[in-house]
Amino acid sequence: MRGRAALRIRAGGFSDAAAIAALIRRAFAVYEGKLQPPAGASSETAETIGAKLLQERALVADGGEEIVACLFFQQAREAGGVYVGRVAVAPEHQGRGLAARLMAELERLVRSEGAVALTLHARIALPANRALFEKLGFRAVGEGTHGGFDRPTFTIMRKEL
Repeated sequence: MRGRAALRIRAGGFSDAAAIAALIRRAFAVYEGKLQPPAGASSETAETIGAKLLQERALVADGGEEIVACLFFQQAREAGGVYVGRVAVAPEHQGRGLAARLMAELERLVRSEGAVALTLHARIALPANRALFEKLGFRAVGEGTHGGFDRPTFTIMRKEL
C-alpha cells in the first residue's frame, strides 16, 4: 500500500473469498492458544467465506494488490440493527486506522439503508479490542457466554447511529 489515498474500501464478493479467508487467518493467528473457546477464524477457508457471503455482506479495504482489512455485517434480530463480525486487519497494517475507516464506511452505508444501531461481540479476554470499539463509539450493553462455558466470554457492544 503506497499510502492512505491508495486504499479503496469496497464491497467484498465471492471472487474475494480466498483472499478474505487468508487475511482473517493471518489477523487472528496472534490469538491462537489464547482464547477459550478458540476463535473460529483460524479455520476460515474460501469455501466457508463463500458460504458466509450467502447470508452476510462484507466490506474490504483493498490496497490495490491485496485485501488488507475486512468486516462482515448482517441484519440483527432487532429492527434497524446491524450485527458486525469478523473485523480483521492484516498484522502489518494494524494501528493505521483501517478498522475505523471500515466502520465509518459501514455506518454511512447502513444508515442510508435505514439502520439505527450497530452491535458486535468483543472477547472479554481481548481488552484491547474492546478499547478499540469503545474509541469508535460502541458501549458495552451486556455480556454473553459461548456454549459450554459457565462464565461470560464476550461483551455485547452497541453503537447508536
